[in-house]
Amino acid sequence: MCARRHGLIANVTRFVHFGELPVELRENKEKCAYIDVRMNEATRPGSKISDVFNTAVAAYAQVGYPDDWRLLHQGGPTGYASREFLATPDTHDVIQTNEVYAWNPAIRGIKSEDTVLVGEDENTFLTQTGTWPYISVDFAGKKVLRPDILVR
Repeated sequence: MCARRHGLIANVTRFVHFGELPVELRENKEKCAYIDVRMNEATRPGSKISDVFNTAVAAYAQVGYPDDWRLLHQGGPTGYASREFLATPDTHDVIQTNEVYAWNPAIRGIKSEDTVLVGEDENTFLTQTGTWPYISVDFAGKKVLRPDILVR
């Protein structure tokens, strides 16, 4: 979903599944959350958007889906449009503090997306409510929460 408030847009994806999760979906949600964490952790002031994109491509390969990044755009800067432009390997714009990004990695049956504000010291997920179920991903010595599938 892309929602506008006071002229600014936030992007978010959430999944609901009825019944027990199939094994492949259970495994893929963890893999997708890992790719998402890698992308958001790479979104730092002074880095290039192409660096984030290439981090994603490497993470897709690392989790066993080396070509799935080709099936959907990977996101990019947001704020005044659902995406100001889409990131590519050739998007060399430099990421700045206080910019807003929405990445959306996707692999077989699952996608992950939130809107993140680039901070000076760390990023802040603007679309996390705390009331949705989350997956905790351990990365670089810290735990990062990414959206889980709500199972009913």
